[in-house]
Amino acid sequence: MRSAYSHGSFLWNSNGERYLDVQRGLMNLHDLTGIPPLIKILDGEIKKTGELAIAGGPSSDIWCGIWLGQKRVRVPHIFI
Repeated sequence: MRSAYSHGSFLWNSNGERYLDVQRGLMNLHDLTGIPPLIKILDGEIKKTGELAIAGGPSSDIWCGIWLGQKRVRVPHIFI
């Protein structure tokens, strides 16, 4: 039996089907328009690839990653 819960106007399945549909939609929108996500919180959407930063400076490093499991991205890590 599949359980689901309501979150806003979306119905989220416990196996993440709806979440994956939203991810695919975001990736398609980005591919069609070139517009990055407006919300800068990408928790869990980017997976780091590699063990070392590809560039760095006195206040930040740049790491490689994969966004939504499909698109290669560069992610800054700012030192605080």
